[in-house]
Amino acid sequence: MKKFYLIFRLAILVVLVFLITMSSHPEIVMRSKSVGLESGTILSRYIVMVFGVLFVLCFNIKSFFKSSFIRKSLLLLSLILFSYLCTFSFFGSKVMWGDFRAIGICIISIMIGWQISLNRKSFVFVVLLFSALTLYVGLMQIRTFIGGFSIEDQYLTEHKNALGAMLATSLVLFMLVFCNTDRKHWWRWLYVGMMIFTFVVMLTIRVRAAMLASIIVLLIVYYLYNKKGGKNFVITVLAMCVLIGLIIVVLPSSAKEFIYNSFTQNQGDDITSGRMWRNIAAIEFILEHPLFGNLNQGIHIAQIHNYPLITLYKYGLLFALPILILYFMIIIHAIKRSFHNKEFDIFSIGYIAMFIPYIISIAEPTMPFGPGTAMIFNFLLFGVSLRNTNELTTKIID
Repeated sequence: MKKFYLIFRLAILVVLVFLITMSSHPEIVMRSKSVGLESGTILSRYIVMVFGVLFVLCFNIKSFFKSSFIRKSLLLLSLILFSYLCTFSFFGSKVMWGDFRAIGICIISIMIGWQISLNRKSFVFVVLLFSALTLYVGLMQIRTFIGGFSIEDQYLTEHKNALGAMLATSLVLFMLVFCNTDRKHWWRWLYVGMMIFTFVVMLTIRVRAAMLASIIVLLIVYYLYNKKGGKNFVITVLAMCVLIGLIIVVLPSSAKEFIYNSFTQNQGDDITSGRMWRNIAAIEFILEHPLFGNLNQGIHIAQIHNYPLITLYKYGLLFALPILILYFMIIIHAIKRSFHNKEFDIFSIGYIAMFIPYIISIAEPTMPFGPGTAMIFNFLLFGVSLRNTNELTTKIID
């Protein structure tokens, strides 16, 4: 009976992964627009339903409270709810409800990952399923909205930021599975091919922040995999840079132009597309109104592309504090566990997967807790890593 229960939970998780990735499929996107949906897709209600079922199947208060990290997260979530009630009562603002909902979903995802109980084979299967489906959806977006591997002046794909973060996560997951596959297996190099293919898709879609995040995280993965540091690591990185430089030199001019245009096409003199100046304006506003931010000012600043900044701008330090504490608590924990783990094990990849939305959050307003349900798989992986590499003396995985 217990075995059937575990298999059933795995099946529900597979369905959830399928729905999350397929939400950005062009056919789903076009059908959603045809029925007049302004946000989300026609799959959103089913994602919420399956997500809720999976949480119920994994619900175990006693187990959850064994984790000091989950206890702290739930306390901070309660403080965020209290902050929302205060901002609504005193300023008539309902804006924080969206943040509370998004953060709550992510914390529930961590709790699901903590309790899901996947063995190594099942865990690798789910990781590869997510990565392969995301790559497939990226290819379908290029085929449908762009027509091929070409760089266009305008961004033509739908759900670009969410899909970009998912593709970056997939690229890193392919690398992590490659590193944790026995070197005797020749087919492990297929994962390298998938990585390259994924990066080409990202170049075509022009998700610049996601591309930069994936490059940074791949370097971190390389460092953690080798476990050498010092001169060996530095020398190897320098050798890699020289090798990459040589590859760029010998690349056909069309390939070099493709890469260059992916980052610079139609950007003019400002590679940041005006984001830097908007962020500077937000900093100046926050310095003038540090406590309550824009809650009592009604000042409009065009979209601020930095999660901590936009949070401080919207709520001020007084009400943004629990959100920011949680924001930094998660990434600090992920960094500490990534670099302090004695072994580079497959079950530690949830910490590394968390780097992707956090790096992107420096240049995007909705990451790491959104947009929508795009990032819940990263938080679920984080929960798996939390259970298996950190807080329990005895692992639950066979």
